[in-house]
Amino acid sequence: MTTGTQPSQESPRAGAKRRQIRDAARQVLVEEGFEAASMDDIAAAASVSKRTLYKYYPGKEALLTGLIYDLSLGRDADVQAGAGKLTFESPAELEAFLFRVACSIVDNHFQPEYLALVRSVIAAAPRYPDLTQRFSDIIIEPGYRFLTAIFERARTSGVISTSNTDAVVRLFMGSLLFYTYTYGLMAVGEPRKPSRQQIAEQVRLLVAAIT
Repeated sequence: MTTGTQPSQESPRAGAKRRQIRDAARQVLVEEGFEAASMDDIAAAASVSKRTLYKYYPGKEALLTGLIYDLSLGRDADVQAGAGKLTFESPAELEAFLFRVACSIVDNHFQPEYLALVRSVIAAAPRYPDLTQRFSDIIIEPGYRFLTAIFERARTSGVISTSNTDAVVRLFMGSLLFYTYTYGLMAVGEPRKPSRQQIAEQVRLLVAAIT
C-alpha cells in the first residue's frame, strides 16, 4: 500500500515537489474538508498538473493521512526510530521519558491544523473505509508499536512489574486522548490544551501504578 509518507530515498527535487503539493493540500483540506475538496482543487492550489499530483499521491486518502502523519508521528520520527534501543534503569528514568513523549503528543494533537484534519477523517469515516484503514495503518498502528517498544524495554529491565504492556499502552494513550477529544476535537470555542503540570501528574500516576 502507498502510505503517502515521504520515501526515504526520494530525490531533493521530488521531495520539494511533494512538499509543494502537501502545503497546498493542507490549506485546501483544512478550509473545505475531505469530501468537499477535490483533486482538481488541490492540483490547482499546488500549481501542478493532475498527472503530477497522482504521481505523488494516488488519492485524497493518501494526501490527508500523509498530512496528519506530518503533524504527528512525522515530527517525532527520530525518537520513534530509537525506541528499541532505549534502556531504563529506574522508574524515574521511565517517568521522565514518558513525560517527554506525552508532552509531544499533546502539542501535536492541539495544533489547529491537526484538529481540523482529524475532524475531516471522523466526518468522512462512514463513507470512506479506505481512509479509516489508512489512518490506522499510518497513524494508530505505528504509534502503538512505538509505545509498546518503550514499555517492553522497561519490562525487560525490570522497571515495570506487569507483563500486560497492551493495557499499559492503552492507559497511557487513553489519558492523553481524553484531552484531545474533550478539549480539542469537541471543544466549544478555543481548544484547551492541558498544562505541563497536568500531564506530569498523569504520567506520575501511571508509572506509580505499574512499577
